[in-house]
Amino acid sequence: MIRFPDQQLGGALLCNLALQDTWTQNLVREVAAVYLGPSPLSAVVETVAAADRRTDAFEPRALTDYLGQYSSNEIDDVYTIVTNESSIAIRRPRYEATSLVVAGPDVFVMFDFSTMLTEVLVQFTRDNEQNVDGFFMDDISQLKMLSGFRFDKVQ
Repeated sequence: MIRFPDQQLGGALLCNLALQDTWTQNLVREVAAVYLGPSPLSAVVETVAAADRRTDAFEPRALTDYLGQYSSNEIDDVYTIVTNESSIAIRRPRYEATSLVVAGPDVFVMFDFSTMLTEVLVQFTRDNEQNVDGFFMDDISQLKMLSGFRFDKVQ
């Protein structure tokens, strides 16, 4: 199953054959690409892939803007953004915290968030007063399993 909520497209692959997960994931993405065209994140993916993993792009005090609890209306868990050495991390129930690597203003990348989400772009959003009000998660690996997954800041 794959969803692209901004483009109002969803798809599921149902079949009687036991296929490898990567085959079905690629097939459902190829079908979606017929309708959606090239990924709008491709430029961001190239930029992040070229960036090194240093965290010195921001002063540590600026990272406090992101700290807090976030929820999504699509899942029941609350994710918490916490400090992690010179950067921040996402902490979620039943899992170890996952470090976020600075990729630009309000943009981070995390690696190995789960077995299926190995490279995820985290783009924080701000309200009119420039306060962080949430973030989007996008899979930037070749699998593209997640797109525009929204979390709103609750605390």
